[in-house]
Amino acid sequence: MYSSYNSSSRNKVRVSVEIVSDDTTMTGHLFLNPNERIIDMMNDARQYVAFEHGNGTFEVLSKRLIRRIRPVDQSRPDQRLSLPLKPGT
Repeated sequence: MYSSYNSSSRNKVRVSVEIVSDDTTMTGHLFLNPNERIIDMMNDARQYVAFEHGNGTFEVLSKRLIRRIRPVDQSRPDQRLSLPLKPGT
């Protein structure tokens, strides 16, 4: 029944965000693939995304109702530009 399920889709990066819709602002987490950016997730074919609220509850959000997403912790490696550095530079 689940033979076509891709087990690599379980390896997600939890990203802290603030999401604004028409009438609500929510703070919590989105789940991205390891090399995926928020903009990549918003532009892919999925119509809905899983969102974890700060209190640990989950909700499935319609991407077309999301007006703005702001990363909360921009110091995380998955939220900033990553450049390869040589030791001592």
